[in-house]
Amino acid sequence: MNITYEFECCRGYMEKIVAVPTRVRIAAVLRKSILNGEVKAGQELSLTETAAKLGVSRTPVREAFQALAEEGLIELRMNRGAIVKPIDENYIIDHFETRALLEGEAVARAIRAGIDPAPLERMHRKILSMPLEERAGSYSDYNQAFHSAIWYASNSPRLTSFIEILWNGPSYSRGIANDDHRRLSLKEHGHIIDNIRQQNAEGGREAMKAHILRGLGNFLKGYRMGKSIIP
Repeated sequence: MNITYEFECCRGYMEKIVAVPTRVRIAAVLRKSILNGEVKAGQELSLTETAAKLGVSRTPVREAFQALAEEGLIELRMNRGAIVKPIDENYIIDHFETRALLEGEAVARAIRAGIDPAPLERMHRKILSMPLEERAGSYSDYNQAFHSAIWYASNSPRLTSFIEILWNGPSYSRGIANDDHRRLSLKEHGHIIDNIRQQNAEGGREAMKAHILRGLGNFLKGYRMGKSIIP
């Protein structure tokens, strides 16, 4: 499981941003690791060990475990952490298609509410100007800031809370070059910004859906690759 993740708010990317709760970020790390097969069915997740690896207290990890249990990804064990439950392709497809619908709606609402594209443009230019190695280290924070800025600009706390439940961070998966994913994602973010600048709500919706569904393709490739190497 890749547990490298920055928990600080991305102040360098936006003048003002509402920090995503730590429990949401932890759930995103674990959710991605389960969906892409890094953490396998039957594997035990220790509350204490997970907190230590992520450099956080046990409380937000416990809250993240509870959220993942409600999704059916893990089974909680009394005083023993949790056990990862099996998932299939349909679970992965449903997860990303639901994300695409909700985040597509979020950007459409944000555009109708008058979201200012300038902060998104600045953070986008900043990440593009970085050397590749620095970009790789900053991308998770940038990606979180980009997406969450749109959620909060939708002016729909309920919609935002649903999206947070499904958030899985950058859609890296086995068999997919991370540099290639970042390059394509940044291009797609540019398309989303273009639609925001043009105040094209439906265009923004479709650009966001296409962006997230490409992530679905990444995860399905990783899932199938994992199935093919299991004895």
